[in-house]
Amino acid sequence: MDDQSGQSRLQICNNSISLIYLIAKDIPGNYVQARGWLLNSAARNDNDAWNALGVIYSQGLDVEVDGAEAVKDFRKAADAGFEMAQYNLGYMYYVGKLVPRDYTETARQFKLAADQGHVRAGYSLGMMYRDGQGVPQNTDEALRIFQQLAERHHLAAAQHNLGAIYYLGKEVPKDFVLAYMWVSLAADAGLEASKNLLSTLIKEMTVEQIREAKQKVQEWTRTHAG
Repeated sequence: MDDQSGQSRLQICNNSISLIYLIAKDIPGNYVQARGWLLNSAARNDNDAWNALGVIYSQGLDVEVDGAEAVKDFRKAADAGFEMAQYNLGYMYYVGKLVPRDYTETARQFKLAADQGHVRAGYSLGMMYRDGQGVPQNTDEALRIFQQLAERHHLAAAQHNLGAIYYLGKEVPKDFVLAYMWVSLAADAGLEASKNLLSTLIKEMTVEQIREAKQKVQEWTRTHAG
């Protein structure tokens, strides 16, 4: 066994043990034990470990909450391209409780994570483009992101936002048929906000529009089944 292979196996072992301690709340001092194993892995530049340490310090898991330490740990993994750490770092700057709020840095980190397929980061970035937080307001870009998440991941929140944008018609042409289709799909997934918006939509649509919209829902569902 070469040194690199041995180190990789050691990191996997360390991370597995640290994960056991993180979730084993019935073990006294489990977070302290987890932190010790994570520090061993972090010393070998393991991004999973750096990210987990960031979580421990940001949430105060058997340690004092320490925003500066959490940012340092998240950034160590984020700068190495670890998408979960990029999202977590961006979220810290978005909330602005442990560090000064910085929507520009939030958007930057969310984009880095979203470009790697992180769904939550992608959705959050879409919301920032929709509202102009940390980036210039760009409804077309928000639509593109929401559409991608709705199509690839069937994300109900993205479907709802697509429908709401087409319903309001502020930055794009109002389209009740598309609005109904997306909101209906989100409502079928259980979103209460979508169920409420769908009721409002139906009152403003013609019989022909509702018929066309329902047909689009059926076609979309058939195309994306499974």
